[in-house]
Amino acid sequence: MLKPALLTTAICAAVWSALSGFVAAAPNDPAEILTQAGKGPLKVFILAGQSNMQGQGTLEAKDDAGKEKKGTLRSLLSDPAKAPLIRHLVNANGEWAEVRDDVWMYDISEFGTLHGPLSFGYGWPLGDMTWKGRNTMYFGPEVAFGHLMGEHFAEQVLIIKTAWGGKSLDVDFRPPSSGGIVGPFYTEMMTTINKVLGDIKTQFPGYTGDGYELSGFVWWHGWNDFCDAKATAAYQQNLTNLIKDVRSDLKAPRLPVVIGEFAGPWLTDIPESALTVRKAQADVAAMPEFKETVKFVKTTDFLRAEKDSPSGAGHHEYQNGETYFLIGEALGKAMMPLLVPGKPTLTLLTPLDYQVVQRSSKTKGKLTVTGRLDPASAITSVLGARLVTGAQAGAWQKLTPTFKDAEFTATMDVPAGGWCRLEVRAVAPDKTLMDAAVEHLGVGEVFVVADSSNSSDHGDEKQTTQAGKVSTFDGRRWRLSNDPQAGASGEGGSFLLPFGNAMTQRLNVPIGLIACGIGAASVRDWESNGAAYSSFVARMKQLGPNGFRAVLWQQGESDAGQQDATAKLYRQYLEKIIVDSRSEIGWNAPWMVAQVSYRGPGAEGSPDIRAAQASLWKAGIALEGPDSDALRGSMRDNGGKGMYFSGPGLRELATLWAAKLAPKLEK
Repeated sequence: MLKPALLTTAICAAVWSALSGFVAAAPNDPAEILTQAGKGPLKVFILAGQSNMQGQGTLEAKDDAGKEKKGTLRSLLSDPAKAPLIRHLVNANGEWAEVRDDVWMYDISEFGTLHGPLSFGYGWPLGDMTWKGRNTMYFGPEVAFGHLMGEHFAEQVLIIKTAWGGKSLDVDFRPPSSGGIVGPFYTEMMTTINKVLGDIKTQFPGYTGDGYELSGFVWWHGWNDFCDAKATAAYQQNLTNLIKDVRSDLKAPRLPVVIGEFAGPWLTDIPESALTVRKAQADVAAMPEFKETVKFVKTTDFLRAEKDSPSGAGHHEYQNGETYFLIGEALGKAMMPLLVPGKPTLTLLTPLDYQVVQRSSKTKGKLTVTGRLDPASAITSVLGARLVTGAQAGAWQKLTPTFKDAEFTATMDVPAGGWCRLEVRAVAPDKTLMDAAVEHLGVGEVFVVADSSNSSDHGDEKQTTQAGKVSTFDGRRWRLSNDPQAGASGEGGSFLLPFGNAMTQRLNVPIGLIACGIGAASVRDWESNGAAYSSFVARMKQLGPNGFRAVLWQQGESDAGQQDATAKLYRQYLEKIIVDSRSEIGWNAPWMVAQVSYRGPGAEGSPDIRAAQASLWKAGIALEGPDSDALRGSMRDNGGKGMYFSGPGLRELATLWAAKLAPKLEK
């Protein structure tokens, strides 16, 4: 018998081998038109995870003698003690009668998509009984979970299951707040949810248009992270971030969450890394900030031995049908108490945590506050807001909001500075009904930075924050700035952070940075019909009119290396980008253009590119930026032989930019 550590290694290797490179055709979606049950909004639940959440429970399977195997769901009907557990899933003749029209399913996995009424057809490999000669059907937690929700609600239930085999939380589902590259399956999960909820009628023609309520999120997962020491150690933080980011991206700050314990095959001799993942899951649910909204479900009580199961696939709990049914039931029962209507809530949509608002004068700025009240009837309450800096709380200001349904927009004057805490409350004549807060709000200077490699994290040395007053916006969320910069293309260092450090030191306000740099991009790559330009403009639009101080343009090296590089051509392209972008964002945003054309020793600068950049200053189209071509020798990477900046070079370039900008803002 293999020791636990060796068994773990063997199983992990087998799983990776089985799941790597697999592509299967998507099954056909059911064509029937389902009638929506009840009146009112759909009750929507998200189920997410990897192959276990896809569903590996065996519905029925025969051995070589034609006898039903142990551990299938069908086998439970022959056990008087267990048959009552699933009696509601069969008719009087003992045939499966499991379809529930009052619970709709939308399932996406590597096998494709499938939608329709709740049934056994949504397990791995998405109901495809022909894949690799399979002669059985598998089901997942959605069966028992869906039946419980269908019984609980008079309204129609919709379950969106997003599960892909062999996917880790540390890489594949990596949430944005964990830093680094956002997991592609986190992105795919959110894209799928938004796609389905944005066009319910297409997937479910019987939908009556009464809207939906996000009712819960269920996470059952763990195998791939348990197989990797780094991922195991990071699991607790990643899971915490996952919950926060899902809630944030779905604009549901108190979305009920149920965490299913990582199971596996072990009844004894459990590997230490598996225990670590399980403890991490339980510890996340026990966090004070998740009190009464997140629940941990112990699933290992439902594991059965291999001898009592239909297969030897230990990584899938031996595909035991009873195990999968009981786990789904436990997840549903854990969700129930979280569904009890809570106290009225106020959700702030903007500003975001660590957001920097562009000040309108040296001493103040105007803040736009948006949010949502639940229930919508609370719009009759009075909204107020105040700022708290350290131990000093400002006076409450009455807001004058405009409402669209339950969502509101209001503005207020705020003093320059930060970080401060923004508190918003809804009050009735004699009490506070609900409140919300943003912990870190800054009112200072915001800059959009665009270029090729030298502002897009291709520098020789990553830079770090100093005073903790520099923040970066990646198009979705703000965070304290550290290299690599969110939103740029590289993984190295940038001049942006030392620039922000220098500016906050001189101006004594927080600095916000929006990095839009793309490595090796020429001015032609930024043309107004290209992807780089579209992303650049979209980021500026998110900040709103007068929402940033200036665009900083640090670009030209790629153009200097082109054979047809001329002052006229470069000027033509860049002027069009400036003019078109100002038109699209709806205000005359200032631009500051640097002298940039250095490509290395022997190619220290292009007279044509430099002349084009300077001509924009002289024409009043842009302001004069620093001369970064002057930074040579030790200021460049590869011992002075490279085009990118060394660590000292990044800091010196930041000093040059600050020297150009700060005097204009200190007046």
